[in-house]
Amino acid sequence: MIAQSVFGIPTGSTMLALLWTLVVLVVGGALALRVASRVLVPFIDRRWPAAEPLNPSDLAWAEIGEFVERTFRGLPTELARELATRMQQRDVARGTVIIEQGGVPTHFYVIKQGEVEVTQQVQLPEGRSATQIVRRMGRDMFFGEVAIFRRSPCTASVTAATDCVLMALSAADLVAGAGRSAAQGHVLLRSVDRYVAEDRARAARLAASLGARAAARGV
Repeated sequence: MIAQSVFGIPTGSTMLALLWTLVVLVVGGALALRVASRVLVPFIDRRWPAAEPLNPSDLAWAEIGEFVERTFRGLPTELARELATRMQQRDVARGTVIIEQGGVPTHFYVIKQGEVEVTQQVQLPEGRSATQIVRRMGRDMFFGEVAIFRRSPCTASVTAATDCVLMALSAADLVAGAGRSAAQGHVLLRSVDRYVAEDRARAARLAASLGARAAARGV
């Protein structure tokens, strides 16, 4: 029988000897890793402190960057990142009126979490009015752009249907960002056109309905 050794440890050809060799190697490796970790971890922590805060620009881009790129197509990356940093997070409790119809538009909002309800108050004959539920909006949807781009009072009220987390961008920053991005096929401009068309269609349906009721009463 020829004697063998592994890292200086004599071994035999029997299964017991091989098992013993394996145990010694595993234990030795574990001890070596433990020593190395104690020596290297302080050095690594000095180079890359675990408690070091994230760069605000990187944090904002991670949260909202995909939306900014999708919504403001054609905007240079540097300007897109700057626009993302200008969006401020707002926690809104359920039932809070975020935008009031007829008010001055100040911000554009992106829904990060939760749902909102959009309502419009319409004028009826004889000085009466009625409130219509227009739509319900959820995560990654946005609102507030119609009045900003049309430079008009807010066309609808928006209320938090649940507790919400919103990303708010000032009207001035929205206009500046949209002006620098590609105008053709612009997501926000398309939404403005769509909502305005929907408002007109609702008004036409309401007028037709009221006219039919008046005619029925006159018969």
